[in-house]
Amino acid sequence: MKSVRSLALADHLWELYGRMAEEMGSEREALVNQALYVYARLHGYSVSGEAAAARPAAPPPESGPERAVAEQVLETAARLEREVLAGEVPPPIPSSPVAPGARQLVLVRDDGSETVVRADRFLIGRGRHCDLVVDSSKVSREHAAIVREGGSLVLQDLGSTNGTFCNGTRVPRQELADGDKISIGSSTILRFTLQDNIDEHFQKKLFESALRDGLTHTFNRRYFLDRLNGEMRFAIRHSKPMALLFIDIDHFKKINDSYGHQAGDAVLTGVARVMMTTIRAEDVLARYGGEEFAIICREIELPGAEALARRLCGAISAAQYEHNGQVIPVTVSIGAAVDRSIEEPQGLIAAADAAMYEAKKTGRNRVCVHTPKG
Repeated sequence: MKSVRSLALADHLWELYGRMAEEMGSEREALVNQALYVYARLHGYSVSGEAAAARPAAPPPESGPERAVAEQVLETAARLEREVLAGEVPPPIPSSPVAPGARQLVLVRDDGSETVVRADRFLIGRGRHCDLVVDSSKVSREHAAIVREGGSLVLQDLGSTNGTFCNGTRVPRQELADGDKISIGSSTILRFTLQDNIDEHFQKKLFESALRDGLTHTFNRRYFLDRLNGEMRFAIRHSKPMALLFIDIDHFKKINDSYGHQAGDAVLTGVARVMMTTIRAEDVLARYGGEEFAIICREIELPGAEALARRLCGAISAAQYEHNGQVIPVTVSIGAAVDRSIEEPQGLIAAADAAMYEAKKTGRNRVCVHTPKG
């Protein structure tokens, strides 16, 4: 039986893949499959066949919502490892190179996420091995494929149960044109579009700018509020703790007045850099507004949140901030809140914000914590 620590790590990684997929506009299962494929290839080539074949598979969790997922992941990993050792796993299909200015296929899902089609045969279906995984019972395991034929891209139905549709018409095979709409299952709609790599770069920059603060490169307030709502729902649903920290740079107006607004910008970016190197990879750091930042910390109780806040306070005050040869002293006031009785984002924001202002009132360069009622 796997240890509690191992199971917690597995659950933690599963959630991280979900966050990564959300930010990349991809599918969690597709990212997991890629990781498993690479893992199996590396381990298959690095050990002898006899030793690897004798390695027992790790048992899945006995209970919990991740059991089915864990079984699929472990089954896929074991199968891939066996196939690699037997030499049955083919190398990845090489992508057709995209020259500067050349056009490439992009599939845009109905939720706005994009997938660039680089392989010469791009598989769409419910199966976890597909290039684009559509998690729906209405979609066949291998539902359809997009195939490069000379200079054309052709949509092919692969004998699916519910059919493949192009612009509303069921088709066994259809050459695609820019703007075509591909429907599979009952609700999944893909829009076929052609972009050159300049367009792709622009789209990535546009997507990035929608999530990030332009100065500090932390997440912006809009993303923070959306993420906080999702994290609180997750915490409530799974009976997990969640901490929120609010950080305010002390005497920031005085910094701007004394050293200039460019110096203030340098302080903001410097403080953000210190925080990004201090928090965990899974924590969410955002610029809430002006000189205020916020950090969402999943699965941290109040003592852990307070400890993190004190580390941040110390690291920020110990760092050196320079502008035009002048060293600028910087400190912060931090409020921390963990309160399972609060079920709405604005309530938790108010609690962390009040704790932060208490830190400012009682002398600054310190941490105050919200005390839950009862």
